[in-house]
Amino acid sequence: MEAALFDAVTREVSLTQAVNELYPELVELLERALDRGDFPAIHSVRPLPDLVAALPIGMCERLLSLPVHRDARSDRVDVASVDALDGHVANEFAFHLGVPIRVLRAPFAEVVAALRSLHRSGIFLPGLSKIRSADPAPETEMHRDTAVQPVEHRSEPALPLVRRSLAPTPHWVADVPAFSIVEPPTADDTDELLSEPVLSLGRPKPFAPAEYEPAGPPWTLEFEAAVQALDAADSPERVVSSLCEGLSPVRALVFAVRGTSFDVRGGSAGLGSPSELRTITVPAATGSLLDTATRVGFYLGPFVPIPALSSLDGKWSAPVGSDCYARTVNVSERPSLIVLMVGFSESTEASRRADVLARASGSALSRIVRLRKRG
Repeated sequence: MEAALFDAVTREVSLTQAVNELYPELVELLERALDRGDFPAIHSVRPLPDLVAALPIGMCERLLSLPVHRDARSDRVDVASVDALDGHVANEFAFHLGVPIRVLRAPFAEVVAALRSLHRSGIFLPGLSKIRSADPAPETEMHRDTAVQPVEHRSEPALPLVRRSLAPTPHWVADVPAFSIVEPPTADDTDELLSEPVLSLGRPKPFAPAEYEPAGPPWTLEFEAAVQALDAADSPERVVSSLCEGLSPVRALVFAVRGTSFDVRGGSAGLGSPSELRTITVPAATGSLLDTATRVGFYLGPFVPIPALSSLDGKWSAPVGSDCYARTVNVSERPSLIVLMVGFSESTEASRRADVLARASGSALSRIVRLRKRG
């Protein structure tokens, strides 16, 4: 495993690809392990060229994932992925395509064969097409079949949660320039380096009142205990309360997704009693962050005031522009709830915890629905 990790880092390929190439005898074992996840599967990968062309250079190769189907009614896109457990797959495709994403588990060999077919047929990613068209080298056999026009591809800045994909390595595209190696500083440069100011790479935080103090981590509940509480929940109300407890001390509200509104179904302790919170309703289709979360699956960014939550201003304590995160809880692949949380000090850890607890909440609700139908 250490050798595979080292190979994945040095060659900038996925761990799944490194294991498949270094240890062929473990391929069957790895495929069985990946199939254990509760994900829908696909056994034949036929990518959609128009969606592939709309994605940044190297994204499909880096994530070993390809868009394979678009639902005409809901505009949802199915993505075939070798590692369906990788949360970055859905987040990346949702961000760049701007549509809901469903991840389908696919065999490594099928995804690799589809990627190679795309390159052989001349359906290149926009950035790669631009590199090829600017290259004065004589046409290769791949160029003669299909004329590739330069395409200018622009992308909005990625959200902090979403990992940016790296360019394809020479293993996938032979004519992509190799990365240069930067030598570490010598001893003579140490004093000069120490005198340079350290620049912060974090996003500057907006002004916040003195009484506003972001919470978490540490979390009130251990991660395993929070998941176990959701697994043991026997009613939708218990799922909502366990979800909020698992995110404590971060302040959270849970909304039920209705056709024309988002109705509060529970919240963190201190925001009010369940009966008080259930009187709050946020209209849908107003362009709020809840609408964005419903459409894409999540929202990570500055908090924009929601008039319907004005009664919680003294308890909610979310300054305008401060970080917030909204995540859907899906039941039968449809958004059923939205959890909205504010007041966290570190967005990456907080959003990842919310993602896992939201998936556990969806599984718990699906289980409760099945049991009630049988009863």
